[in-house]
Amino acid sequence: MYRAGHILGGISGYDAAETNDEIFERVATLRALVWAYLRSRLYSADPSWRNAVNALEKDEDPMAKAESR
Repeated sequence: MYRAGHILGGISGYDAAETNDEIFERVATLRALVWAYLRSRLYSADPSWRNAVNALEKDEDPMAKAESR
């Protein structure tokens, strides 16, 4: 995510805030991307990740860039 402030990893406490990012759209986009990636890894026929990457590539001003190794 470009310009995002987030924490991914570790186990947080019950009332812990997972982000200090105040832009809801950025937080929601990150959440959607993580879920899409996980669904596609858990269910090999699920197109969620490919669809998410395609949506980012088609966006004129994307909030993120997906890279794979």
